[in-house]
Formats: sequence, C-alpha cells, structure tokens
Amino acid sequence: MNAQKRTELLALIILAGFVIAVALAYVFGFYKESPYPYSTFLFIPNDNFTGQLDAASSLGVHRFGDLHAVWFAAGSSDPYFLGAATPGLSRASYFPFTYLLFKPLSWLPYPTAVVLFLLTTTSATFAAFWQRIGSQDNIQRGLLTLIIAGLTYPMLFNQDRGNIDIIIVLLLWVMLEMMMRAKWQVAALLLALAATFKGLPGLFALLFIPVRKWAAIATSVVATVGMTLIAFATMSSGLEHSVDGFRASLESFGVFANVGTTSLQHNTSISGLLAVLAHWSPVFTGAFDSAGVISALVLLITVTASLALPLLLWERVSLIVVAITLVPAVSFDYRLLLILLPAGLIISDRTSSDVPTYVVVLFGLILIPKALPVLWADIGAGTLINPILMLALLVAVITRGIQRRRRTGANAWTGGPVTI
Repeated sequence: MNAQKRTELLALIILAGFVIAVALAYVFGFYKESPYPYSTFLFIPNDNFTGQLDAASSLGVHRFGDLHAVWFAAGSSDPYFLGAATPGLSRASYFPFTYLLFKPLSWLPYPTAVVLFLLTTTSATFAAFWQRIGSQDNIQRGLLTLIIAGLTYPMLFNQDRGNIDIIIVLLLWVMLEMMMRAKWQVAALLLALAATFKGLPGLFALLFIPVRKWAAIATSVVATVGMTLIAFATMSSGLEHSVDGFRASLESFGVFANVGTTSLQHNTSISGLLAVLAHWSPVFTGAFDSAGVISALVLLITVTASLALPLLLWERVSLIVVAITLVPAVSFDYRLLLILLPAGLIISDRTSSDVPTYVVVLFGLILIPKALPVLWADIGAGTLINPILMLALLVAVITRGIQRRRRTGANAWTGGPVTI
C-alpha cells in the first residue's frame, strides 16, 4: 500500500467515525434529550464560560477551560501559589516555562487570547498535514488535510479544551522533520522546548540514542534544565520557593486523579483501563491495585524495544507515543494527539511501503470518538477501548521489530540515517 492509499484509508476511517459520532450525539441530545455524556463526545460543551475570571467555576470546566487556566496563571508573578492564595482556585500544574512563554498571551483579553491560540494552532496543524500529504490534486489534498488535521477526535477534544498539548505535538512534528534532514542540534532544541511544557515528551530523546547523537542529547538536556531554571527564577517567590510550589501542584493533581469519576472521563491510560475492568469484576481488583507496577512494566517494555529492535522511525515514534499515553495515571484524550506524529509519518511519500494495512486501521480507530456506549455514570467506552487499541499498536510494532531482527540479523544500532 503506497502513501496515497494509506492517506485515503486513514481519512475514510476518520470521516466515518466523525459522522457516526455526530449523528449519535444529535439523536441522543436533540431527539431523546439525553444529558452529557450521551449528547456529545466532547467534554460538557454546553457549560460555557461565566465571565467571572476569579471564580472556581471558570477554571477547567467551561469550553476552552484548560487554556483559561494557563492564561490566568501566566498573568501572575507567582503562579504556583495563586491557587493557594485564592479560595476555589486550583494550583497551576504545568512546568514553569509554560507560564513564561504564555506571559504575552496573558496581557491580552481572554477572548482575544482564545481566538489567537485556536487560530494559530489549528492553522499550523493544517499546514503541517498539507505539507506532508503528497496528492497532486489540490482539491483532494485539501479535503484529506481537512479530514485528517481537523476532524480527528483528539484534535476536536483538544481545541474544545484549549489544551497546550497541541503546541507540544507541533514542536515534536518539526523535531521529527529536522531529524529526517539530519539537523540534529535543531531537533534537540525543539525537543527541549516540548519537554519544558510537560516532562513526558522528553522520552523522545530515545530517538537520538540508536543513531548515537550524544551531543544532541546533551544539548537537549542542558536546554531543558536551563529554560526551566530561568522560568523558576523569574517568579516573584524565588527559585527554591517556586520549586516547592511546583512540587505541591503535582501532588494536588495526583489527589485529583483519585477522586470520583472525573479522572476516568476521556482517559486513555493503563490505570483507567484497569479501573473500568475492576468496576465490572472483582477479578481485576488486584490488577488495579498494581496499576503503577503494570504501567512501569509497559514503560520498560517500550523503552527496551525502542533500544533493542531494528525499527523504522514511525515504529519507534509509535512506541514512545504508547508509553507517554498509557503510563501516567491520568492521560486525558487530548494526549491522543500524539498519534498524529506516527500517522503523519506513514502518509508521507518518503515512507517506505512497509506499512501494513492493519496499522493504518489501528491509527484510524484510535483517532475517532468512542463516547458510546456509556459504561456507567459519565464514563464512555473510550476509556476501555483506547488503551486496548494502544496496547495492540505496541504488540504490532514489537512483533514487526522481532520479525525484522530474525530476518536480517540487524538491531536498533545497525545502519546510519533515520529511515521512515
């Protein structure tokens, strides 16, 4: 299957999933007047912003709520203690450089900041896929770009939330492009910038190891630490106090992850999967209690496979995406945006024909909504299905790597240039 056919198949699955999900939400929401989560595959979109910027209800719940939390905290000189000082507000939970970068956005009125963020990130995503899709027919190319860049569930979910994961994905997209052009230092700096938003993108440093780009890894580590320290130093409470506040913010998020069903809504993680299974049957209670150990095992397997097996770039990227998505206790569905990275690689004309159809189908299934059926309360089927699909992708990639090693005798360190 060539790149064009892979692109068309991926777009067909995404479009079909989108149409079916919208139709179901319309039937349940309009005709049956069913509430959330039957009426939408997004996150309570009818709960709109109240305009009270200091109210607890304005943080995180309303449409674009994730962006408002960043915008609000970035406007403070001491974001990690903003929540502690203002009753009803949660602590800032992102890495410090996030608030330094978003500082200019905080100078704008919130509605203006929302429009600017959404237009910029959506346009950049469309441009990225337009460049990657190789169709000679511009009308067809435009339609494929619209579907793959604009109608996937994680893209719609992320933009509805206004989450910064879209920026991380775009940085990593350009990083991969720089790697394929052998611009390793530039790629290292882009990786560092992505890691200063959230720590988990740092796992993409695994891509530099089989090609022995030690200097690039060092550049990325130094840049990440340097930017983080600079951001801490700009906070009014000082370096040591800000570090304590950041640690407290991570602890408060950990507490949130174990309260009620909120953390299970739109969640793609090993812990979420085991929580669903344990809810249905006490047989899985022990597994749920050991969710941390099982998640650590998945991380170990993905890292080992990435470093030991002869894999193509899209396969190695897929393994890292699986780890970043499944391992955290809470992994909300905007993190599925990371699947756009290997998906973007397999639709490129530069990609070898060694991409099986079932992998394209797996990518497509991961990228469509799965709100129905509702499992219980406000927990949709995606919390069960998406982790299983990600594990299937993990097994598929590792199996291909093992088969390639037996067939060729190669390992992850064999060969030179990055091949997709």
